[in-house]
Amino acid sequence: MMLASPDEGGTNGPNILSAALKASTTAAKSVVALTWSSGNLKGSELPAELLTNRAHVAIYLLPRTFGTKFPMASEFAELWQYGSSKKHQLEQVGQKPTRSICRFQLSEFDGSATVKRVVSATLEKAIATLPQMSRGETAFDERWEHLRTFAANVAARRKKEDEWSEKSPDFEATVENPMILLETRGPGTDTYAANGENPLNSDAYAAIGPFAARAYLEAEISKKAGDDRIFVKPTRVGVRIWDDYDFNDNRAMSILSSVFGKYASQFLGLWNDADKDEVIVLQNSDFRTFREQFMPVYNNQKPPPERKMICQDFSPVSNFATRAIDTGVEYELLGMSATA
Repeated sequence: MMLASPDEGGTNGPNILSAALKASTTAAKSVVALTWSSGNLKGSELPAELLTNRAHVAIYLLPRTFGTKFPMASEFAELWQYGSSKKHQLEQVGQKPTRSICRFQLSEFDGSATVKRVVSATLEKAIATLPQMSRGETAFDERWEHLRTFAANVAARRKKEDEWSEKSPDFEATVENPMILLETRGPGTDTYAANGENPLNSDAYAAIGPFAARAYLEAEISKKAGDDRIFVKPTRVGVRIWDDYDFNDNRAMSILSSVFGKYASQFLGLWNDADKDEVIVLQNSDFRTFREQFMPVYNNQKPPPERKMICQDFSPVSNFATRAIDTGVEYELLGMSATA
């Protein structure tokens, strides 16, 4: 089984043992037969010095090991190693320091009941909770923090106007931090099981594990003549998946290291080499040493390899599932004044 590290939207429970045993939120988790010595590794494909660390060989072969059974897991493993795959490539977004991302389509996980249900449920919840922004008991919930901040900024900029209306930015126009974020949900391993999806046979789980689903709002913010209140007319909601494909250990691993006096790293699964009847344990640290030790030797071969490795951490980012809101209903933002 396999692998990864916590994503910014995932959930990490307080139980250290549980955190260590569950696959985190970034890469892949699946029981497979690693048969690199009988065809997966061809002839003298690797120099002898790179064959000694079998965990590194297992990592090198991940794109082939996942293969056609786990196509997206194979794609992401290849992307991490080389920066491009059959269908995807890494791109840089944002200001310095930039972030490496891979854009993918939600339809590429159509085989996952979990992905489809989480996205659908998050979209439905985003719409169903909109009236709560104008109710006294819920108007100041964390859910509306970004909306209220945006509205306050618009009101401050247009405070000399008695009547105004302004649309929020298109959330699909910005990759890193679109407006207006409503919530982030972090479905875990138990969510897959609850949806009848066996993590050991799931391409989605192998590729993104316990991913993050994020809901966004587009709306028209307005102030009416002679009225100091601020109103919000929702026009569209959207949900996308964001994950972090990296191999950084979380706080739980740091605690384990301090308690036991030696370095601990996130457990990423047991891999069976069918030819040798040998189990290989992979950890986050194996991927980091792969980048530090395997990659430079591989890239400096004579003659040089066809593709050089980059071993670049990245964020898989999906397109949006969207829903237009054409009811025309306006909600008052309680506790906010356009002239305050």
